[in-house]
Amino acid sequence: MKLKTFSEIIKLNRFSKDLSVENYFLSSINDDNNSISFREFFNNVEIISQKILKDYGRRKTFLIPAYNNINFIQSLLYVIVSGNTAIPFNPYLIKFDNQKINDIAQKYQINHIINFKNNDFNITELHKDNDSNNKIDSSLAIFTSGTTGESKLVLLTEQSILNNIYSVIDSMNLNNPENIYIILPLFHSFALITQLLLSIVTGANIFLSEKNRDYGEISDLIFNKNINTIAGVPANFKMLLFGEKKSFNSIKHITVAGASLDKNLANEIKKSFPNSQLWIGYGLTEAGPRVTAINYDDPKFNTGSVGKAIKNVDIFIKNKEIIVKSDSNMIGYLNDNELTNQKIVNNELYSGDTGFIDEQDYLYVTGRKDDIFISAGEKIAPYLIEKVLNSHPDISSSAVFGEDDNILGKRIVAIIKLKSEGLKTKDLLIHCSKELEKHYIPHKFFKTNDLPTTPSGKIRRKELLLWTKEKI
Repeated sequence: MKLKTFSEIIKLNRFSKDLSVENYFLSSINDDNNSISFREFFNNVEIISQKILKDYGRRKTFLIPAYNNINFIQSLLYVIVSGNTAIPFNPYLIKFDNQKINDIAQKYQINHIINFKNNDFNITELHKDNDSNNKIDSSLAIFTSGTTGESKLVLLTEQSILNNIYSVIDSMNLNNPENIYIILPLFHSFALITQLLLSIVTGANIFLSEKNRDYGEISDLIFNKNINTIAGVPANFKMLLFGEKKSFNSIKHITVAGASLDKNLANEIKKSFPNSQLWIGYGLTEAGPRVTAINYDDPKFNTGSVGKAIKNVDIFIKNKEIIVKSDSNMIGYLNDNELTNQKIVNNELYSGDTGFIDEQDYLYVTGRKDDIFISAGEKIAPYLIEKVLNSHPDISSSAVFGEDDNILGKRIVAIIKLKSEGLKTKDLLIHCSKELEKHYIPHKFFKTNDLPTTPSGKIRRKELLLWTKEKI
C-alpha cells in the first residue's frame, strides 16, 4: 500500500477489512520501557491530533524532544497528522534549558513545545504568532548544523518525506524490514525518515534504545529479538565487532551512513553478518534525505563511489558541485529566505558537496566546497585525504585542514585519533603515498584523544587549528 499521507493509516485502521492491513496493525513499537501495537498507536494519534487541531489550529510549529522512545514518536505523529509542523530537537544538547529553548523559539518564531513524562504530555506556548502571513506548509522541520556548527531548520512536506521513503524502499529492497533496531538518534533525518517513518509505512516491528547501551547489550538484543534490519555509522559497527567475533545470522539488511566506509570494515561486517545486504550511500537533510545508494555486491562498491541516484531522484554536476533534483527536496529553511534562494535555484538543490559522476552514472563525493583550500597552487579536498588515512588499520578517525604558510599558502595538516600507539610519521607517509598524489600528502601529522564533531559525527573544521593535539 502506497500512502499519500499518514492520516490514511488512521482511515485504514478504522475501516479496512483487508487481512494484510490487519497484520500491519499487529506490528508494534518497543522502547526500553514500553510496547505499543500499531493499532493502539494510531488510535492515540487519531484522538490527540484532533484535540491539537481543535485547540491550536493548523500550520503552527511544535518543538519536540527527540528521545528514542514511544512518547516522542506519538508526539511527532500527533503534530504531523493535525496539520502542523513538528520540530524534533536534541534533548541532550539543549537539556531543557529554558533560556536556550526561548532563544531558539525567538530566532525561528516557534509557537509551542511539547513536554512528556511517562505516558502524559503537555504543550507550552513559546512564541505567540500574530502574523497570519507567517504560516508554513511543512510537516517536519529538522535541525541541521552541517560542518559550520550554525543551526538551520530544514522544512520538509509530508509528501516529500513519503516520496523519499518510497524511493528508498524501491531502490534498497526495504519493502519488508520485519524487525528493525534503531540505535541512531531520531533528531537526525537519516534515522527519523529512512528508519523510523519508513518502518511505520512498511509495518515493521520497531525496537528503540533510548539509553546509551553498551555494545554487549546491543548484541544481545539483536539475537533475542531476531533483529533483521539495522543501520549505523562506521563507529557503531567497529564497536559492535570489537573483541569476540560473533555471527549475526538474523540480520538481512544493513545501511552504513554518516561517513565513508573503508574496505576492511566493510569486509568485516559482511563476515559477521553473513546473510545481510550491506548498503552505503549519500544524502543530506535538505534532499529529504537519501540521494544515492550502492550495495556491497555491486562491482563498484569498493571504488569510492556512493552509488547511483535512487528512484525518482536526479543528480548532476555544475562547477564540480553536486546538484539534486527531486520531489523529496526541502521547500526551504525556516525563516531564512536568503539562504533558501542560494540553495534552491529553479527547483534544483545545490548541495554544497563536490564530486563527479562517471560514465556509468555512479557518483563520487570529493568533499565540501567550503572545506577546499589551496596548497602550493593545488586545490585540496580534506575528505579525500581523510578517507585514505581512515583506511589504515591503526587509525580510528582523522581530520585534515590547511594551516597558513608564507610559501605554500596553506600547509596540509592531519590530526589523527589512533587505535593504538606506535604509528610513526614515516609509516603515515608510506601509507599516504600509496594512494595519494604527492601534492595531497600531509606536511604535518598530529595525534589526539578525540576530534571536534557535531552530534551527527561531522567534523567542526573551524576548531581544528586550536584543537588539543600532539606531534607524531
